[in-house]
Amino acid sequence: MLQVKEHIKTNNMLDRHSKVVDLFSMVGMTITGSLGVLALFSADYPLGLLLIAASLVYFVAYRTHKLTKDSTLSAAIIVYSLHALTVSLVYSGGVENTGPLWLFLVPPVSLFLHGLKRGLIEISISLSILFYALSYFCLPTFSAALTMKLHSSCDSLSPL
Repeated sequence: MLQVKEHIKTNNMLDRHSKVVDLFSMVGMTITGSLGVLALFSADYPLGLLLIAASLVYFVAYRTHKLTKDSTLSAAIIVYSLHALTVSLVYSGGVENTGPLWLFLVPPVSLFLHGLKRGLIEISISLSILFYALSYFCLPTFSAALTMKLHSSCDSLSPL
C-alpha cells in the first residue's frame, strides 16, 4: 500500500513538472515573441531579432517536449536559453535600460526546473559570465547608457 502511494506521488510530481515545463516554454515564447515584434516596430532591429530568436528557441523546447514526452531536454533548453538571453539583455541594456530586469526571471526558473544544487551552480556561472562581460568588454560599442561613474570606470578598464 505504501509503495502504491509513493508511486502515485512520484507520478503526480513528474506530471506537474511536465506541465510547468510546457507553461514556461509557452510563456517564454509569448513574452519574447511579443517584445521582439514591438522592438522591430520601434526599429530596434538587433534587439528585435534577438527576442524573436529566443521565442523560436522556446518554441523548439515546447515541440521537443511534446514529441519526446521527456521534460529534461526541454527544461535544459529553456533554462540555458534564458541564461544566454539574460546575459545579452543585461549587457546590451535592452529597451531604455530595462535589460537588468531579466535577472529576476532566471533564479526561479533555474531553481525550479533543475533543483537547488544545479540551479545555484548555473546561476553562479551565468553571473560570472555577466560580470566578466561587463568588466572586460566595456568598449565604445557598449550599448547601454552608462552613468558617468560607471563610464569612467569602464574607460580605465578598456584595453583600447
